[in-house]
Amino acid sequence: MTTFSKRFGAWATALRLNPFQQARIKLTASYIFMLAVILCVFSFSLYYSLAKNLREDFESETAVQQVRHELVESALDHIQTTIVFVDIGVLLLFSSLAYVLAGKTLKPIELALDAQKQFSADASHEFRTPLSIIKNELEVALQSDHIDAKALIRSNLEEVNHMSSMVDQLLKLSRSENHKNGFKMAPVKLTEIVKSSVTTMQKLAQIKDIKLSLETVEQGDISGSFGALQEVVLNLLQNAIDYTPEGGSVKVAVKATGKFQELTIQDTGIGIEAKDLPHIFERFYKADNARSLRSNSSGLGLSIVYDIVQRHGAKVFVSSTPDKGTLVTLIFPLL
Repeated sequence: MTTFSKRFGAWATALRLNPFQQARIKLTASYIFMLAVILCVFSFSLYYSLAKNLREDFESETAVQQVRHELVESALDHIQTTIVFVDIGVLLLFSSLAYVLAGKTLKPIELALDAQKQFSADASHEFRTPLSIIKNELEVALQSDHIDAKALIRSNLEEVNHMSSMVDQLLKLSRSENHKNGFKMAPVKLTEIVKSSVTTMQKLAQIKDIKLSLETVEQGDISGSFGALQEVVLNLLQNAIDYTPEGGSVKVAVKATGKFQELTIQDTGIGIEAKDLPHIFERFYKADNARSLRSNSSGLGLSIVYDIVQRHGAKVFVSSTPDKGTLVTLIFPLL
């Protein structure tokens, strides 16, 4: 069977199929080979059994030898033909089903490979920009006799900090994915996390002349990691502040709704286009208007938020109107 699969693999490679298609053909070939073996064993066993019974039935003293022989051979020929056609039909039907089944079996692997390729391409693109800036500035500095060393170092340091931030966020995503139960869950009060996060972000809001307020607070315990949930709230608050023009506002509210606790963050920022909303939690995704307003963003913050929220059994919803603002809603099950 291994040789059979290898030959199919060599044939698939010769046709220049992609790895997923090659794997699908190999898996389909394995299914067909196993079925062919089963059919052969079953068919030979059935034919042998029927032939033995027929010969025993027709071997009687009352039957003429010639007639007896012709009847037996005719019956066996008919049985043999029937078995062959049935086997061919079953093999063709199962081949189609095997190909479909192989595709469904390998689909998660294909999606994972595609995601990995896209992730590598996006990460390379994001790191290429700051590296290119540093490289160009250093080349210009080498060719010039008059340079502002402090300005050059300051500019390069900004790009290094940008790359460092991306590396930190990538490590957070990697740790989260590699440790499915990486968060130490315990009863926590969402209101305390929100109050602490709002206090932390007040200074940034004041610098941008943005009114950051905690409108409503309702107590309730949820199961979660204090540190991870605080990272979620801080990330969402920073986004709201960064994408809200001066003089705007960010309103935060926590309230209980039945068996759930709801956190809402409403800003009066630039908003998100309808075409961008389905993609905002994808890694490295940045809407066009967001790129122009916050060029140093890595595009990983909301991916981390989404991953943490999912691992807490919570839901996140985003609604937005361009030039009017965005509303982010998190819903956590109460204990």
